[in-house]
Amino acid sequence: MKYNMHVKIWISVIGMALLIPTVSRAQFFFRIPKWMTRYEIGYSYPMAWADYSRTDQFTNPFTGQVQTSNYNTRTSSKFSFGASIGTYIPVARLGSKSMFAISITMTEAMYSWDYPVSSFNGFDEDGSVIYSSDFGFSGMTMQLGLPVGADFKFGCDALSDKAMRFCGTIGAGVFPSGSLTADFDNAGFGYGVTPFVKLEAGVMAGICMKLRIMATIGNMPFYDGNNSLTGWENAQTQSSLIGKQSVTASLIFMPFSWAWKKTGWWNKGW
Repeated sequence: MKYNMHVKIWISVIGMALLIPTVSRAQFFFRIPKWMTRYEIGYSYPMAWADYSRTDQFTNPFTGQVQTSNYNTRTSSKFSFGASIGTYIPVARLGSKSMFAISITMTEAMYSWDYPVSSFNGFDEDGSVIYSSDFGFSGMTMQLGLPVGADFKFGCDALSDKAMRFCGTIGAGVFPSGSLTADFDNAGFGYGVTPFVKLEAGVMAGICMKLRIMATIGNMPFYDGNNSLTGWENAQTQSSLIGKQSVTASLIFMPFSWAWKKTGWWNKGW
């Protein structure tokens, strides 16, 4: 029994001694995990077009009558900015320089809106409704999204190969998003899922850098009147801002792409 125990101890000691240089060598030749080399970070300029609708319902304190006013207009974002982080998961090799992948991205966008609209401003002495004429509507939207897409990739980022100089992507998918919008007299939340298409073109220059254009089509609520947060004693307002389409231009960096393999100088790439 003691002999077997001594043998086991010596085997463990010898094994640890053999393992130490292996660990040291592994640390010396450390390689970034392959999934991390597909990490992307982007800076964006998003643009959006939306329909703004507003319904004001007043209870006249002098006559007790209920009066209703409606306002509808098409608007577009005036100033915006955004950012994103993401990656893609290889699914199948399609050719010598192409691949099918699933992309997953987290996006953040800030939109500002500004257009004239009249606003309820109380009642006159004779019971008439007073409006603020040409009131400057100013609103701000913060949107978080999680677009998931099917991508056909070509070139260096398809094969993670630095020897290929250029790359491109054609993709489509769905864009779930949630938004919070506040304006001069109301605020609310909006949730939705819209389809999107995207195009990418990139170059390998130390790291892979890409220009991405993504467009969405369909209803994307920035806020819904059913979620209105404000109102007055004698007036109730329901308003909504429903996006119809958006276009986002992004500059994408792949900071760990320097760790991609390189076939060799003799490979002219694609």
